[in-house]
Amino acid sequence: MTKVFGLGRSTAQNLYDRGFPSLDDIVRAAAASDPVVLQILGSRDTLLRCLPHHRDLAAPLYRDEAEMFVELLSDAFRAVEPRMCVGLAGGFRRGQECGHDLDVLCVHPDGKQQSPQVMERVLAQLRRSELLKLELTEHSAGLHALDCDVHYRDSDDVHPKLLCLMQLPPAHHSTLLRNRRAWQAAGFEASAAAPGGPADEPRRLRRVDVIVIPHHQRGFGLLGWTGTSLYERDLRRWAKEVRGVHLSNYWMYSMDTKQPVPFDSDAPGEDEILAKLGLPFLFPWERCA
Repeated sequence: MTKVFGLGRSTAQNLYDRGFPSLDDIVRAAAASDPVVLQILGSRDTLLRCLPHHRDLAAPLYRDEAEMFVELLSDAFRAVEPRMCVGLAGGFRRGQECGHDLDVLCVHPDGKQQSPQVMERVLAQLRRSELLKLELTEHSAGLHALDCDVHYRDSDDVHPKLLCLMQLPPAHHSTLLRNRRAWQAAGFEASAAAPGGPADEPRRLRRVDVIVIPHHQRGFGLLGWTGTSLYERDLRRWAKEVRGVHLSNYWMYSMDTKQPVPFDSDAPGEDEILAKLGLPFLFPWERCA
């Protein structure tokens, strides 16, 4: 149940205890306006919109499809700003071949003031495409002109982050399946070198998080959105308890002075940030704690 965006462990347990043991049961009850389900879910509009798509959201997402999404998003961002750098974060950056959602980090070459403008224009383009199907984040001030559902979220800084459901356009999905059939025909179906997913997989809605940050915070963004959750939690605890600094996905500041920690470069990389914390650099695939 908890693979659906917005459905946490306690809510899932409550629904189970009240006689709704499966997502199909919850979907049917919500569609019929069952008072018990609606009372438990409350005003969680995002969750209610995701529930009908729970089978897609629970289905494995393989690396070849993830990379195709990144390619499409890269084209969309570079059509607006050719210098944008778009890449995988999360589990796929750690080397995983399969997951259930996709984190995409988009780095703007200039300052933070330009990031919201880029997201506005990209969103307008995505809404006219076959890629973006459902926006999950709530409306936020700052993008009123498009009346969009982007939510700026971070306690330290303000940058656009789009949480949404996307689906490969038909032509790209056909290419995906054709590539998989070619690999399987070549005898790679049981090999780690094969793209992965089934060659007859239907077009699915996929959970995609798109984060835009300026270049000078790229190292913090990569470190924060690569994961794992356990590694990030321990890293931030070490920063606070041992080094006396607050570490976020955007910067690092002293707990005493509340001032940013100085670095030798204007855009410190992951290695510089970890060195400042007195920790060795770990490659993304070494962070699977």
